Order: sequence, then C-alpha cells, then structure tokens
Amino acid sequence: MHTNHAHELKLHTLKLTTAKFGYRKFLVDKAGKSQRWFPIPGKGRVAIIVNGGIPYIVLFKDNNVIVKFETDYTEVEKNGIREYVQFDKVVFQEKVQKIWLGGSRVLDGPKERQNKNNIGHVVLLQRKNGKYVFIHESVAEFSTPEPILSLDSYMGPNMSPYSWAKTQNYYIFFSNGKPKQFEYIHKDLVKDPKEPYDSGLWQANKSEIKFIKYKTRHESEY
Repeated sequence: MHTNHAHELKLHTLKLTTAKFGYRKFLVDKAGKSQRWFPIPGKGRVAIIVNGGIPYIVLFKDNNVIVKFETDYTEVEKNGIREYVQFDKVVFQEKVQKIWLGGSRVLDGPKERQNKNNIGHVVLLQRKNGKYVFIHESVAEFSTPEPILSLDSYMGPNMSPYSWAKTQNYYIFFSNGKPKQFEYIHKDLVKDPKEPYDSGLWQANKSEIKFIKYKTRHESEY
C-alpha cells in the first residue's frame, strides 16, 4: 500500500528528532582499508541522497534554511584510512515560506520498506517571492504555472529518488534526467496517482509533455 510520506516540514519534525545523530559507513574498498563516512539525519538537519551519495546537508530551524555542500578530509587510523565527509560550504541560506521533505518509502523491485534515515532525501522550498527551490543533485530555482500543493518522493533502486510535485491541475517531475528543465503533464494523463511516472509521464506523448526551465543556484558533482 502506498503512503504519502512527503509533507510540509512541520509534519516530519518529530520523526526527524528521533533519528540518532552520528556517522554511517558508505563505501569500503576491496581490501576493506578505505572507508567513507557520512552524517545521518538528526534534529534540525536532513541529508540529500543522490545515487547513494550525499552532496548536501540541509539545516533548518522553523522556516530558516541553510544548505551546505560537502567538503572532505581524511583521518589515518590503525586499521586503514577513514574519510569523514564534512559540509562546510554554504550554498543557500534564507527564511522561506514552505518546506517539503522527501519521504521514507524505499522501493526495491516488488518489495517496499521504510527507512527513517531517508526522510529529507530531497527537499523542496517555496521562497517568499513565490519561486521554488528543489534540492537534489543541484540547487535548482524555478517557477510553476500554478502553486505547488504537495511533494512526494520515494527511493528507488541504486538509492535514486523518484520525486514529483502536484498542483491543482499538473504533476511536475523532478527525476527525469533532463538538463536544466523539469517535465510536467496534466493530471488527467496520470492513471494511477500513486505511481505517476509509470502511469503518466512515461506513457504520455511528446506533445503532451511540457517543460519548466530552472536556474542552477549550485551544481554538485553527483
């Protein structure tokens, strides 16, 4: 059963505060000597996930948002090299109107599970000037034909998010791989609102797909 886990920030605050703060191992080489550690979500911060990596950490207090980009440093230990990933470069800082977080839903083939560490794997912001900022592999600013009402996102295979927003009449798709633009279609083209990629976007004719151009505020290497 599908559950919409992506809501405005205030609905997820309590869940985020229960996530234990610390670091988790991400990669180990074949010899088992090199390890890469990323911070996990904790109170007041979430981790953006791109193909299993984490390019950004988003810090928030009320509607004040800071987006930080990764920087690395390395520590040598007795059993090999451990690389801690730090986030020191501020690439966005602003008090915003609304915040939506990607949910905890994970799909792996026919299986579905929940992982609270995935909450906030993508972040959507509404600025006070009415524009939006989507944070994933880049910090992308854009305008929409109608106000966004909701965000939904789940983690697919290879830790790749599938994210979309809904307005009154449209679905906007963020995980389409198109450079500098997002795709959107009319809601009547989506047969199953729980799976709008499969039942809508990927079934639509080219003439039925419209585009929203976005401005890149910051680009990661992911």
